[in-house]
Amino acid sequence: MVQVLKRSGVVELTFSPSRPWKVQAGQYIYLTVSVSGSFWSFTCSCPYYVIWWEDAPDGTAATVSVIVRVQSGLSMPLALTPHRRLRAIVDGSYGGARLRDHWDEMKFHDSVILFATDIGVAGQLPYVRDLLQIFISAAKSMMDRGGGLRRYRITLVWEISEMCYQNWIYDWMNQLYEKDDKTLILHFVLYIINREADADRAKATEICNKPSPSRGRVFYERMNVEQIITRELAEWDGKILVTVSVNLAIRDEVRRVALLNEERLEFQELEFQPTTTENSFWAPN
Repeated sequence: MVQVLKRSGVVELTFSPSRPWKVQAGQYIYLTVSVSGSFWSFTCSCPYYVIWWEDAPDGTAATVSVIVRVQSGLSMPLALTPHRRLRAIVDGSYGGARLRDHWDEMKFHDSVILFATDIGVAGQLPYVRDLLQIFISAAKSMMDRGGGLRRYRITLVWEISEMCYQNWIYDWMNQLYEKDDKTLILHFVLYIINREADADRAKATEICNKPSPSRGRVFYERMNVEQIITRELAEWDGKILVTVSVNLAIRDEVRRVALLNEERLEFQELEFQPTTTENSFWAPN
């Protein structure tokens, strides 16, 4: 069974794995869900990346979550169903061919910038989570040994069209901030294209201001890639890894800026790249 939670623009599906599974960033599953209405039924098997998981005491996943962009295909019946629980078959997990390469690059950099647009955040958030755990553990181990302080930095940059879309990851980001309350490694920059009322803008800022306003920023405009990277380069002395799960225009711009600063920047594309038409969050074939 999968639990169904409807959010603005997406449907979140959560299930408990039937066998032990230690989730890694970049993994995906095939999910077969049967959805029935008053006069119709719909069954589809689709691949989706894992966006989040809750760990059991033994380190395996107690629950696993994916999000489905409401657009077409399976997403529409899911968005319309009145049921909060649905029968489903889960096949996987599967990892992309470049999964090990991604980790070899990420975990050996002390500073990583992760760009996302729209549903692309679902591809980036698991890497943010795992990198944060690695960096926190490394910092703690160094302090326990009485060594010097090694700096780490993770910056998630996310552009969305509507303020309400931040709810896709709001609770999960708060969990990460709580883990990072002493090390202050995680930074979050949110770009919202369409302005909202004053009360809504205050709510959008809340996620970025936990626990420290200096670690989160909200801008009501399209992201300026060159400006963002220039600021990060000014605040960090070493080499920076830049990863993207973004629309085509942003991807090309990040690549261009990375090439202009190739001595200090390393560029990496995730396997999943969202489309400009905001299709459902499909894993690669």
